[in-house]
Amino acid sequence: MQPEANDDGYQVGYKRPPRDSQFRKGQSGNPKGRKRGAKNMATLLTEALDRKVTLTHQGERRTFSKREVII
Repeated sequence: MQPEANDDGYQVGYKRPPRDSQFRKGQSGNPKGRKRGAKNMATLLTEALDRKVTLTHQGERRTFSKREVII
């Protein structure tokens, strides 16, 4: 099957969409997609477990990460 040509000689076919359906200059491929800087579950969990908490053990105050407290 031969790709068809537009008026300006542009060949429409496999990996060559019609010009009117291509993304405009400066337009994102998925404008409603994931926000820049959005964090995934692993990142959120790591940040939460690395936060510090202060505990009193045998009358002495010490600072631990939540990860250490769980272990």
